[in-house]
Amino acid sequence: MLIFLPSSPIEGLHDAFAVIAASPLKIDLSCVLEHVIAELTAFLRKTNRPLRRATLGTRNSLIVAYGDKIGSSAYEVIIVQLATLISDSDLHMTALALELCCTLMADRSSPVGGLAVRNKLLPQALTLIKSSLLPGQALLKLCLRTFFVGSLQNFFASLVYSANTSFDTLLDSLLSSAKPSPQSGGVAKQALYSIAQCVAVLCLAAGDQQCSSTLNMLTEILKDDSSTNSAKQHLALLCLGEIGRRKDLSSHDHIENIVIESFQSPFEDIKSAASYAVGNIAVGNLLNHCESEEEGVRNVAAECLGKIALIEPAKLVPALKPIGYT
Repeated sequence: MLIFLPSSPIEGLHDAFAVIAASPLKIDLSCVLEHVIAELTAFLRKTNRPLRRATLGTRNSLIVAYGDKIGSSAYEVIIVQLATLISDSDLHMTALALELCCTLMADRSSPVGGLAVRNKLLPQALTLIKSSLLPGQALLKLCLRTFFVGSLQNFFASLVYSANTSFDTLLDSLLSSAKPSPQSGGVAKQALYSIAQCVAVLCLAAGDQQCSSTLNMLTEILKDDSSTNSAKQHLALLCLGEIGRRKDLSSHDHIENIVIESFQSPFEDIKSAASYAVGNIAVGNLLNHCESEEEGVRNVAAECLGKIALIEPAKLVPALKPIGYT
């Protein structure tokens, strides 16, 4: 019989507590919990990256299982340390840190988590979302970028639920992050898409009322034909597209006409963003158009669905199978 031992006592420590936290036996760790949290904090200061990643996972498991037994001072120490891990130099570590933030904010009855995250981590996340390094890393590590972007979106969705945070404040912070700064200049194009995705997730998490008010605000920006607002119109179109991809906008009158009018803009970026918005808003209706009486419409819908299926076959192929048997 072979017994596999951990490579070090440190590794064995966090492995053991990860198993205990996930156990259905609900073992009481209250007598050592604060000490374990402190030890895990020390592990995160080490240079061993696998150890640091495993430590974040163990800490996440402990907070899920014993969060109500961890004091507010310990939470604040954890959040301060997480702020040092959120950067574009290690997207995997950043994604794990953001996931741990979401776990901390899951307890809506605790005002400490939401307030500390807003003060310590939100500025880091807003800086990260517009980093000029993310587009290049995204091309090299697509799977890692998908994991990272998902964690970043979940962070904003969780933050709007937590105590001492305001939807309007979060939305304004996201939209303001797209503004050029004297130090760094304009925001990278890929960053605008990331900002728009976070805006969409934030709106849907906040509820129908906030989502509707945001849609009205975005369409008002598009109605302003002043050329000085081209950057705002660009972001507004991307946000409308991301919201439309996740939510049926058919109940909002004339929104498609307002977006289509943007094709008359003299700016190529606006035309491209309008195309992106129209495609995302309309994608939910493709299945309906597959049954159109006009053969040309059916062919176009089928071609669009086929190309989308190549991008995300796991999501779309199951939805297409029933159509193939009719």
